Amino acid sequence: MDSHSVTTTESWGSRLGKSIVGVGIGILLFLGSFAVLYAGEGRAVNRAKALNEGQSVAITVGSDAVDAANEGKLVHTTGRATTEETVTDPDLGVALNSLSLRRRVEMYQWTESKKEQKRQNLGGSETTVTTYTYNKEWLEKLEDSNDFNNPNGHHNPDSKPFDTGRFNAEAVNVGAFTLSADQINRLGGAEEYTPDPALELPEAWRDRATIAGKYIYVRNALNEPNRVPGSTNERDPAKNPQVGDLRVSYEQVPAHDISVLASQVGSSFAPHSVKHGSIDELADSTKSLEEMFTTARQENTILTWLIRLVGFLMMAGGLAMVFGPLSVLTSVLPFMGRIVGAGTGLAAILIAAPLSVLTIAIAWLRFRPILGIVLLAVAGFLGYYARGKIAARSGGAGASAGGDSVGAYQPLDVDLPSSTPRSSGTQSAPPGGNEPPKKKGF
Repeated sequence: MDSHSVTTTESWGSRLGKSIVGVGIGILLFLGSFAVLYAGEGRAVNRAKALNEGQSVAITVGSDAVDAANEGKLVHTTGRATTEETVTDPDLGVALNSLSLRRRVEMYQWTESKKEQKRQNLGGSETTVTTYTYNKEWLEKLEDSNDFNNPNGHHNPDSKPFDTGRFNAEAVNVGAFTLSADQINRLGGAEEYTPDPALELPEAWRDRATIAGKYIYVRNALNEPNRVPGSTNERDPAKNPQVGDLRVSYEQVPAHDISVLASQVGSSFAPHSVKHGSIDELADSTKSLEEMFTTARQENTILTWLIRLVGFLMMAGGLAMVFGPLSVLTSVLPFMGRIVGAGTGLAAILIAAPLSVLTIAIAWLRFRPILGIVLLAVAGFLGYYARGKIAARSGGAGASAGGDSVGAYQPLDVDLPSSTPRSSGTQSAPPGGNEPPKKKGF
């Protein structure tokens, strides 16, 4: 591991220019969030309707025989997914009877991580100290060392001789039915697979590979010749990896019970079309027809909320970028820039929350009017609440400058020690009445 630091200072004008460019990006994010939220609600409603339509016509059939009378119908069946085939990794020769064999290929590479420490200076400039740290790690994705801040001495290979892959059986049966290629690819239930230590590797890799535990290590270091067994320069990549070496691991999908909900096409399956979409569900366990639809509805709900979260974050992030120049403008005094930055960030959230609900409500007015009206009421309340919060913050700031506005600061009436005369802005009424004190003449 090695590291180095780079210190840079960005002027106030440069920061302001970047924040102004950010305004344009922020506007695009802000506008795009409305489309994401609206389309997301439309997708959710259509999916819900499609599931309702499917549930009204779906039937449960046995998997032991194919009934031609159910051709084109939405059928639900359960059974054990099996295959008679042997799936093989064509590069390393690993082979076994399984529904699917999944190969993960990692390369030992240099990685770059960076840590930034920013400091705002009087006058609006900003100093950044960036520390770059370099380590060697096993990674599945290739790291482009040309993008490193300091590529010298940290070079990575540009490619792998073979990569991560998946090898599926061509025919997977569930009783008398055969799964489609897409369904086979969606099968879960993967388990870790440990290669046989006695595995005879292909000749191309025999002198460069070592089987250790669940991994096959392949010497692929740059400019390194094939090892010669018994030689003094023999290197074991499992114990002494070098940049460029490969580490291969496997998962297999064994035979297991599954449930299918799809259109019967011959002795196989295909997505079942309904008015508002299609249905093609697969579960890696035995589930009833009712449970299949319940799971599908739960997945629809989760996806809907994820889309809502993405839309809200786009809206809040876009507004924060639009407000960005304000914090840069006031950062001439660093503490003011931090205060304004925090305030604009809070304002972005308080504005985005009711606008997001309002957009969802408008979408539901089209798809589900009653719920849309309820959401409009919620959006109105959130808007009123956010307006009050922002006004309260503004009022508090204004009152600190003076005036009799509501919420202004009032000094506490504290009793001082008796040795110190107490002054008051008002005079008390004389005993015996409320007559104001007489003015003294000259």
